[in-house]
Amino acid sequence: MATLVSRLAYRINSRTRFCEIFLMPVIAPADWEVVGSDAAWKTACFAVGDALDRWLPRKTTKTVFHGIRPFDCVSAWHPVALRSHLYRTVPGNDQGVISTQIEKVTLPDGAPRQGFLCMVLTSELGWPTVSTNTMADLRLREVTAFALQEAVHLPAPIVLSPDRVQFAILEGVCRWLSELDRVCKL
Repeated sequence: MATLVSRLAYRINSRTRFCEIFLMPVIAPADWEVVGSDAAWKTACFAVGDALDRWLPRKTTKTVFHGIRPFDCVSAWHPVALRSHLYRTVPGNDQGVISTQIEKVTLPDGAPRQGFLCMVLTSELGWPTVSTNTMADLRLREVTAFALQEAVHLPAPIVLSPDRVQFAILEGVCRWLSELDRVCKL
């Protein structure tokens, strides 16, 4: 179900377009204000967008959501919210604003923060795919981490490769819990 809800196919000018939501997990140290911070994102967005362009397969375009969304926000997305995000990327679609109930996750002092860079990838060649090029993945993660680090002048965050919603959340949360245990000894 997670695969079907996070995908949308539509036709424009007799051409079928395939779009899907992808997430890029970001785990930041506790004192970082990059997760949910507009100022940090404005500084880093150009470099991150350029790195994503180089990472994407040919004939695939991206629509990147503004900012790094906190885990609290992404975990509250329900199927209607996912579909709404997809429909907003369809040219000429006037999608209304939806609201979600967000539960604040309470963390111990010094706990790392989990966030996600959210994007919709669109392709004319079938469903968007993730890169299988290890060097391209590494470059994207390193450029993103450096751009975010420079935005706040603190140590670099942990950045994982973009993936489909169901896999990115799982991988991101597992890595975040591992970091949480390392820092806070749960």
